[in-house]
Amino acid sequence: MQINTVKQWILENEEKFARTPTVDELDSERLAVTFDGTTKKFRSLISTVADEIFVAIEHPGYDFWDGVMSFSVRPAQTKSGYFYCEECGEKELFKSELALWRARNLEPWVEWCNEKFSRTHEIRLCGGPPGERWTSGAVVASGVPHMDDGMVHTVIPIDI
Repeated sequence: MQINTVKQWILENEEKFARTPTVDELDSERLAVTFDGTTKKFRSLISTVADEIFVAIEHPGYDFWDGVMSFSVRPAQTKSGYFYCEECGEKELFKSELALWRARNLEPWVEWCNEKFSRTHEIRLCGGPPGERWTSGAVVASGVPHMDDGMVHTVIPIDI
């Protein structure tokens, strides 16, 4: 899959997103996507080498906080030219690699973003001070009680 094909699909399907995506090319094989009106601590990292969309939380003082969702596919091609996912349980055939990516990565990612990047959700972080290498993050519904585990938790609203 070419990264430009993925970028073009995102831009051509902007209306499917509840919030307008901003696409930045990191290099010839990776994109970073953020969304208007949401905290920039969230980035979707798209890699055509890894055939994956990885939603990451970033936080000051850390290069990376935690991954909260991943969509991936392992494309393979039949002798007759159809594409399928080697790791998926069922061997559903697609006419193109983009069609496979759309069904297994892009459309589920759009649905997840539309659900989670809303005013009804927030980012919860916990972890050690900068320099320690353990961190955890999650996207949860607003109003869900915090865990009573003695840890310091940081809450970041999705909306900016």
